[in-house]
Amino acid sequence: MRVWSVLLSLVLVTAGTAAWGQNGADDPPEILSAELALKTVLESDRLEATFVIVDTDQVTEVTIDGEQQPITPGDTVQITRTFVFKQDVTRVKVTATDEAGHSRTVVYTVFRPGVDPNLVAEEPAVKPRWFGNYSVRYETDSNPALDPRLPFGFEPPGDVVRLGAGLPSDARTNLLLSGGASMGKWTAYGGIWRIGYGDAAYADQLDVMAIFLGGAGRFQLNENNAVQVTYQLTDLNLGGGDYAQTHLISPAYITKGDDGSGGTTETTWAVDLTAKSFADPTQSGATDLWLRWDVTRLRANKLDRRRRVIAFGSASEGTPDSEQNFVSVDYDWRNQWEMGLIWDIGWGLGYRDFAPDPANPGGDRTDLPFRFSTGLGWEVRPQIRVIGSMRYTLNLSTSLDALYDRLLVGVGVSGSF
Repeated sequence: MRVWSVLLSLVLVTAGTAAWGQNGADDPPEILSAELALKTVLESDRLEATFVIVDTDQVTEVTIDGEQQPITPGDTVQITRTFVFKQDVTRVKVTATDEAGHSRTVVYTVFRPGVDPNLVAEEPAVKPRWFGNYSVRYETDSNPALDPRLPFGFEPPGDVVRLGAGLPSDARTNLLLSGGASMGKWTAYGGIWRIGYGDAAYADQLDVMAIFLGGAGRFQLNENNAVQVTYQLTDLNLGGGDYAQTHLISPAYITKGDDGSGGTTETTWAVDLTAKSFADPTQSGATDLWLRWDVTRLRANKLDRRRRVIAFGSASEGTPDSEQNFVSVDYDWRNQWEMGLIWDIGWGLGYRDFAPDPANPGGDRTDLPFRFSTGLGWEVRPQIRVIGSMRYTLNLSTSLDALYDRLLVGVGVSGSF
C-alpha cells in the first residue's frame, strides 16, 4: 500500500507540475496528497499521509496545523506524517511558502469511520473573542510641570520648567482600562486613561482624562503577509476641561517570519495620520504625519520579547511655535522567567526641529529628547502582574526654556484577560 501511495503521489506531482507551469512563476506552491482529498472518510482512525509540494521556485517552509515541518528547500518537497484522529471531524491545515514569498493553504476535512459527511454541519461560524487590559500605578513625579509621555503623542502647552529648577515633586495615580472584541478580520476596542495628581494646584492644570474608541481590519494576503487599517477617535481633557479631539487613521503592511531561533518576527510599515481639533480658539486645527517602522521579535518560549520602533514625520499642537519635524528611535526588551519574574528595560532617542517662532526672531529651537526606563516585577498569572518601574527623561534643547529632566518612580498592578 505504501509503494502505491508514493507512485500515485509522483503521478500527481507530474500532473501538478505541468498544470502549474502554465500559470507562471507568480503562483504559490501546489499541495498534493495521495491519501487525502478535501473531504475524506477514513477506514481507520490511524492514517499515514504523504504531502507533495511542488513549485518552480524553491519551497522554503511547510507547516501542518501551524507546526513547522523540517524540510530541505527545493522545487519538490515530500513530507510523510502519521495522524491519529480522535474526533469525528478533523480539519488538517497545510501551508507551503516559496522563496518568492508566495503562499498557499489547503484544508483537508477528515471524517472518522462510520461518520456520514452529509450529516455533519459545516465548520462553525467564527465567534467573537473578547479581551481586556488594565493597569493601575502609583507614581512619584519629580517634575509635574509637563508630561511628554501622555498617550497619543500629546504634550500640554504652557510653561516649561528649566533643568534642575522644577516644581516640587508630587504623587499621582495612573489608571488605564481598555477592552474590546475581535471576530475574524475585524477588531473593535475602547478605553479610558486617567492621570490624577495629589496636589490640587497641579490637578487644576495637569489632570488628564482620555477616552478612546477605535477599530481595525486585518486582511491576510497570504500566510505571512497582511494589510491592516486602524481608526481611532480620542477625546482628551486637561485640568478638568476640554482640550482636543483627534482622529487617527493608520494603514499598515505587516509581515511575519522566523527569527532564526524558532521564534517569530513581525515587521510593520505604517503611516499614522492624525487630525486634531482644539477647544482653545488660539489653537488652530493641526495634522500630524508619522512614518513608522516597527519590528517585534518573540522567542519560541513566548517569554522574551524585543521591540524596535523608528519613526519620523511632522507634528503640531495648533500653534506656530509647536510645529516640528522629528525623528525618533525606541528599543524595549521584556524578559520573563518561567517562575514568573519579569524584567524590562528600554531607551528612546529623538530629534525635534521646530519651526521658527514669529514672536521670537532668531530663536530657532532644536530638541534632543532621551528616555531610559526599566522595571522589575512578578507575574502571579496573566491576569495579575505586580511591577515596580522607573522612567527618566531628559530634554536637551537650543532653547534654555525647553531644558528639562524628569524622573517617574512607581509601583503598579496590571493584567490582561
